[in-house]
Amino acid sequence: HTILVGIIVMITQKLHARFVFIINKNVVAVNNRRVYHGAAFLFFYFNIFIGLVTSFMRIIYGMILGIIFFQRLQHSSLPRYYEKFDPGYMAYIGYILLEHFHANPVVQCFIRLLTDQCCNKFSRDEDVYFENSVMKLVEKGSIPAEKLRRCRNINRWHLYVMLSQNVSLQKYRYHRLKKATQLSVSGMLFNIHSSNFVIPINNFS
Repeated sequence: HTILVGIIVMITQKLHARFVFIINKNVVAVNNRRVYHGAAFLFFYFNIFIGLVTSFMRIIYGMILGIIFFQRLQHSSLPRYYEKFDPGYMAYIGYILLEHFHANPVVQCFIRLLTDQCCNKFSRDEDVYFENSVMKLVEKGSIPAEKLRRCRNINRWHLYVMLSQNVSLQKYRYHRLKKATQLSVSGMLFNIHSSNFVIPINNFS
């Protein structure tokens, strides 16, 4: 009987809100304000019990959805700002961070250089320099100019492939950084010249 009364009250409120109190369904505006305040005062007692029922429904829905989505670690079962108390969610975040740091293109390139250095026997002469064709040290003057030009072309091709596969590294190129610095400086100068103000200089002498 109590559940039936609650259902009737909810349906009555929805019908009043749809056909009596709202002027237009596309506009949130209250019509018949006196009737609205009277109905709100009348249904206040019934809304207390409806609120208790809906609170239990929220708990039941939360339990059901928590059980269904319990295996999905990318969504924490705890509310925001309390996610650190969820061990499964924190383990997922730690795995993502580990994958991110191990997939860093700068770290991969550095590790490859170190690996090649350990695998190959490099000459420790003072007259050697680093030639990046196959990531190894070669003696200066030990290769002809034609082969050196070919190695440089191979280096540029390797650089192009690496930058194509790791787009995030392109902004760290020297010409990109220089251009960004020039644009920022020119923007600052433009703002200074366009604004009419005088910087006071104190005489400390």
